Amino acid sequence: MATPFLSVYNAFLARITADEWTLEEELAIVERDWQELLSMAIFRFKYPRVSLEVEESVDEDDVKTKQFVEDLTNDEI
Repeated sequence: MATPFLSVYNAFLARITADEWTLEEELAIVERDWQELLSMAIFRFKYPRVSLEVEESVDEDDVKTKQFVEDLTNDEI
């Protein structure tokens, strides 16, 4: 079973300090910044033991979800 992208995103947000974004009033801009930071962190992750390839799927209600192709260990998360 593949690891949901949300699991990694939640672990990522736990390490972000809120002070860095307190001046920004619009939540959508802050969330976009966080998404970009996470994408850069995944891209720069050195020597992963599993593939960090992400796939996007759409369910019957047209809700898009992202997940990693492989199972990630706690080290990768």
